[in-house]
Amino acid sequence: MTVVNKIEKNGSFIDQLWNQSIQMIDDWDEGEYFREEVLLQSSKQLAENVKQNQTNAKELINQFKKELFKWEEMSREQLLTSNTVLHNLILINSFEEINNQVDQIKNLSSELLISPLNNLLKGNYSDSIINTLDNYIEKRRNYRNFYVKNIKETFSIIKKNQITFLNFLTNPIENVFFPFNKYMVPSNE
Repeated sequence: MTVVNKIEKNGSFIDQLWNQSIQMIDDWDEGEYFREEVLLQSSKQLAENVKQNQTNAKELINQFKKELFKWEEMSREQLLTSNTVLHNLILINSFEEINNQVDQIKNLSSELLISPLNNLLKGNYSDSIINTLDNYIEKRRNYRNFYVKNIKETFSIIKKNQITFLNFLTNPIENVFFPFNKYMVPSNE
């Protein structure tokens, strides 16, 4: 973060105007820094909460697997009881083939349902998100500091040119309107 310049009360009007503008840029920079810190801290807190809740999520997934397998078993029993009549009428598939196909469906469906949850728990997504956010904020701060530095340098050049121009205009006017002013001020000679 850039250093905040304080406004001098005894400077010229142009100095005060430019100092106030620089103060506004420093205030903006400070506000952005504060907002970035709040974002970073809240993101880190969220990542910690996610890590703490992963154990609860693992237990939830295990319970979900158990319920899914119970549901699949009930579904299998109902399928086999309903197919008993068809099996006696049409002797194309044996009970063993039907059981194998039902097992394949059960395994495939449970894998499709559980794998996204397992992948979510296995990965360190919260850490990678925090690292990415850290890098983003660091780059944002560097670019903002570079921008503020350039703005202040540009302000300094413009301020010097304005003071030079103002002195260029006021010196001849003072000499024309106040020619006796130099005689009124006591000299040190």
